[in-house]
Amino acid sequence: MSSFISIDVGNSNVTVGVKLVKEWKEYRIATDASIDQRHVLTEFSKIWAEQKDTNLEGIAMSSVVPELTGLIRKIAKQVFGHFPLLIEPKWYKFIPVTPVRSSEIGTDLLSNALAAFNLLGPNSLVVDFGTALTFTYINRDGIIDGVSIAPGIKTSLNALVSHAAKLPEISLELPSHYLGHTTLEAMRSGVLWGFIGQVKYMLENIKHEKGDDMKSLATGGLSGILHPLFDQFDLIDRQLTIKGLYEFFMIASKVPDARDAD
Repeated sequence: MSSFISIDVGNSNVTVGVKLVKEWKEYRIATDASIDQRHVLTEFSKIWAEQKDTNLEGIAMSSVVPELTGLIRKIAKQVFGHFPLLIEPKWYKFIPVTPVRSSEIGTDLLSNALAAFNLLGPNSLVVDFGTALTFTYINRDGIIDGVSIAPGIKTSLNALVSHAAKLPEISLELPSHYLGHTTLEAMRSGVLWGFIGQVKYMLENIKHEKGDDMKSLATGGLSGILHPLFDQFDLIDRQLTIKGLYEFFMIASKVPDARDAD
């Protein structure tokens, strides 16, 4: 059985996706202060131990944390036997979506856009519910023609808790009422219902700018918890980034030599 590995190094987690035939398994390693070479080596070894008797086709990687990029690639080679193919500007001319400013767009957003283009085609919007809440638009010509970035749900909550001594940490459970009667209820309703309102407002106005036929897709680890938003999207796929990395690898692997992309 053949397998493929996608590695997405983000600000909150290193997400490892393992593709077995058509199914994906997903693993997450927190990118907090405890992450070091030994910890990553241990976690990668556990992941690889689960993939018994598989023939690894390759590895693709996105990283928005430069200080971890080299470390993760080195350990991936040590554990999996392949250096990850890193998605970076030298490859952009080979893929069907084109960023307006290639030096500024995060490679995770580019991976999202590539997967969304493959699933929904042009004139589509990706909403990523991660450390940041991002909106990435792919226009009718396949150009990534606009991005909006705001704090994500957990980022907003962490900022609120860290700046108010008497506010406790809370779980992400959507309350049934807009106004709470306890501090916890008040925080949940304010952050989560406020977040839902923000996303609905953005979707409505971006669609007004780009046309009613624009399609939208939600992704990210928190894309599945805000149930009132589900009917706002044509598709919800929390594994979009790792799937986009696979699409990238399949395109880049057909380039005769990586040096040709320089």
